[in-house]
Amino acid sequence: MDDLLAVNPWGRKAFKQGSTPIAMEFQVNRELHPYLVTAAGKSKFIWLPKARNGRVRAAFREEGRASLFLDIVKEVAVCGRDNEWDNVFGYSPEGLMKAVEHLRYYGISEVEVLIPAKGFGFGFESPGVTVSKTKWVPEGMAVAVPKDRNCLGFVADLPSGSFVSVVHNPSRGLAVAVRDEHL
Repeated sequence: MDDLLAVNPWGRKAFKQGSTPIAMEFQVNRELHPYLVTAAGKSKFIWLPKARNGRVRAAFREEGRASLFLDIVKEVAVCGRDNEWDNVFGYSPEGLMKAVEHLRYYGISEVEVLIPAKGFGFGFESPGVTVSKTKWVPEGMAVAVPKDRNCLGFVADLPSGSFVSVVHNPSRGLAVAVRDEHL
């Protein structure tokens, strides 16, 4: 699978005909904070340090989700560096192994590494790790995520092209091996 998050398509019957809400609330596990949610307006995302009563609110974006996954990875990586989550590593076999070990440290045993369509230019093997080529990961980056994407969050699409996204557990559920020019 080359999606960063679980993908949940919503049919037209989910909302009144022709309408898209501005935002929706979603129930989340209170222990999986902080949360990264889609935002309305000029901001792409908002970081929520805690959930209010076990819920977070995310806004619908209208422009489609072509670059959503890469934007999420960059946002989590920058925040991870700033907050010393130790989830960002150099782009090398050693850095990629550290990214995988980061997830395993938090009990995520089934890890998938998302790599560029052309591969990553070096050898890498680790028992229990699936490697998947993607269209959206640029050369010089590899992203380690849980094989079960529900552990990391979701994106929900409407037929109109609008989407909403909630990422939970990003400090423990996403690690990156990356060249500095991508952040």
